[in-house]
Amino acid sequence: MLDGCESLIKDMVGELAVMEEIEAAAVQRETEWIKKMNRQGDDGGKRDTPRAGAVWRVI
Repeated sequence: MLDGCESLIKDMVGELAVMEEIEAAAVQRETEWIKKMNRQGDDGGKRDTPRAGAVWRVI
């Protein structure tokens, strides 16, 4: 019975490691996407879509 528990725990730890890798890749892709979105329109032209920022700057 203990051998079965040990195997289950090892598999769960392996699954957590895979989940950490997936999370790291998702965070990296999201960060790159945010930077890309923030760079769009930085050419000095008029932007149609306001950037996210402090709401008091808009008012």
